[in-house]
Amino acid sequence: MNHELFTKITEFEAFGIAYRKMSEVNPDTADNVMNALRNALVETRTALSAANNNDQKRIALMQEQLIVQAQAGQYLSITDEFTERHKNLWKFNSRAPELFFQTAYDNLAVYFQRKKKVMHDRLEKDSSWYTGIKDSAKKMGSLVNIAIKGANQLSEKYRGQKLTEHENVIDDKSIVEKLMEEHLSPKDVSRDIGRILDHCNKVYEEAWKKEITAQQPDLQRIVPHMLVNKARENVDLQFQVGAAEQILMVSIGTTVASVLALAAGWHTLTWAILNVFPPMAIFVAALTVVTGLLTKESALKQRKKQIDDSVNQYYHYFLTYLDVMKLKELGNRSLREQIVQAGETIIEKTIGQWELTLLGGLTIEHYRLLNAAFSRHLLYIQETLDELRQ
Repeated sequence: MNHELFTKITEFEAFGIAYRKMSEVNPDTADNVMNALRNALVETRTALSAANNNDQKRIALMQEQLIVQAQAGQYLSITDEFTERHKNLWKFNSRAPELFFQTAYDNLAVYFQRKKKVMHDRLEKDSSWYTGIKDSAKKMGSLVNIAIKGANQLSEKYRGQKLTEHENVIDDKSIVEKLMEEHLSPKDVSRDIGRILDHCNKVYEEAWKKEITAQQPDLQRIVPHMLVNKARENVDLQFQVGAAEQILMVSIGTTVASVLALAAGWHTLTWAILNVFPPMAIFVAALTVVTGLLTKESALKQRKKQIDDSVNQYYHYFLTYLDVMKLKELGNRSLREQIVQAGETIIEKTIGQWELTLLGGLTIEHYRLLNAAFSRHLLYIQETLDELRQ
């Protein structure tokens, strides 16, 4: 018989690295793991020491093999449980950003639809804009403004002073442009959409809380003292199930809320986006030219369509900025990147809280090391058994 291999078995050589790593974090748990294993093997080790021939040694080693497998199964359950829950959280995180943005898209669509309705109502109540050519005449006035501005530039260049300080002598804004500026002013929009985004954040937050609660590790699987019958009642890692459940439930809300909080408020994010928006005139759709007699009813219909098209352009432009624009308020990240990173941070903090509460500060990596140690110890036993059979 290979005495070096036999010594590795009796001295628990396979557990050296795992025990040392666990002891650095939680010496009590590390000692409990090894003491539970030694206590479970007292009878078989006594039989192994008293063995007088290979058959007796084989029987003692086979008994140890069964007990070690039972012990290993408990810690493997812990690893499997955490790995499965971790994987499920990552799956949810791949879908979670769309929950935020779909909520935003739906609420923004309703918001801008209401804006259209308000502007439509203004058109219907105030018919003074209708002259058939009033808006067109206003746009012709822009040529006058341009001419005055050009004359001012020449005068300033050659005479050292402007002809007039009033370059916009004619109001060349159309009724639609005026309505857009009035009802989609940056101040109002940043406040209103800030509230919408805050609502989206709460929906996203509640979804994460629900998912984390659903993925909370099954204490029946991971608390060793509930599985002791599989290893002859020798495992006791001092877990308190009721207290653990209570701590986990409290920590879920704290973890999610702390990650998703936007310190300066969501309205500041909206304001930052609107600050880089082009002038409102860019969004005002060109009025469709209609031949023939332009009645007041048909003119009103055209203006409403122009409002709809203009607001739609504004809405889609805002959605693009909301999704991809990198903002210094978010650390030079886009909102989507921020939401994705928030999910990753939530997962990291959640796993850390689970490990702290349920594993005494040990990580799942410690238990993977422990599983590997059990496998190596069982391999030593199997190699010795094979040798004894020869």
